[in-house]
Amino acid sequence: MKRRILKTAVGVISLTLAGAVTADEIYFQFENPGAVTPDGTDGVDFNVTNTCNGVNISSTDICETGSGLTYTVDGQSVTVTGNNSDGDGLLMQDLWPRNSGLAVVSPGEAGRDDQVQADEGEFVLFDFGRIVELLSIDFNAGNDRDCVNANTTEGPCGSFELYIDGVMVDLGSIFGSDEATDDMIFGGLFGTVFRIVATGTGKDEPSGFAIGSIKISVPTPGAAILLLSGLAGLGLARRRRVG
Repeated sequence: MKRRILKTAVGVISLTLAGAVTADEIYFQFENPGAVTPDGTDGVDFNVTNTCNGVNISSTDICETGSGLTYTVDGQSVTVTGNNSDGDGLLMQDLWPRNSGLAVVSPGEAGRDDQVQADEGEFVLFDFGRIVELLSIDFNAGNDRDCVNANTTEGPCGSFELYIDGVMVDLGSIFGSDEATDDMIFGGLFGTVFRIVATGTGKDEPSGFAIGSIKISVPTPGAAILLLSGLAGLGLARRRRVG
């Protein structure tokens, strides 16, 4: 039922915004070179130290203090948090030496390569504060700049689930599988909060992913009004179906 509802929602949204002009694409790059760094103050909003959540990391990597990391590009901000099913994970931005991007660090994890990826049960959440269109996500393996099994210590990026405003996306209908790969192109998916959950360790061990970048587009005010009208219509249709 959830999958049918989501497919209907995507269809309504796509039709609602058909022909609507959107703002320029906004690209958040979290991996080096050229990585965006978080807003705020070191020591208050984030730490640049040798540890994150009790795990040894590189001294130039960034670890949140417990409230996530906020990034701003071209006037658009996004607050990113990292966590796990136990609720004690922290978001880390891997800037050196692997330069993989955003990952999750849980207590008790091994240092070095393990901390630069989201493993099974860990997730990264992006809150844009308003409706945006998800265009692409670039996944990296923790020890690599892509999802290729390049050596014996890192496998592919594994599987994941994508939730938009709490509703799970049917990845199989879009990509044919739920495997995280390089430069995954989305489009037609609109929402405010996007949660990316690592659900499996793939074919080889260990495996997981870091998020190197995410690209969005922000609807113009007129398009946003049309989009909200479409969502309202979808909600009415759903209530009628339930009734």
